[in-house]
Amino acid sequence: NSYEPTECVYTLPEGLHENVGINFTFIRAGSGKLTVNAMNGDKIADSSATGTFYSDALDENCTSLTLLLVTAGHWSITAGHGSWITLT
Repeated sequence: NSYEPTECVYTLPEGLHENVGINFTFIRAGSGKLTVNAMNGDKIADSSATGTFYSDALDENCTSLTLLLVTAGHWSITAGHGSWITLT
């Protein structure tokens, strides 16, 4: 996202069996809030169904999160930097 204090929300594609193996990297640069949502009951790491992760720490100018669809409906964190919060 931009360096402007704004909020960006991304929704992952549905974690279907045929999508297993895809990955996404999200980078928050600046002071905004970056939110990553799962779809249709999918989980991100230890989140509840249709999980949500976000990063908005004011003292961190750059955070990142890489997610991999390891099985249908389950996204795993393969890399990360900075503070990320799970909504369960």
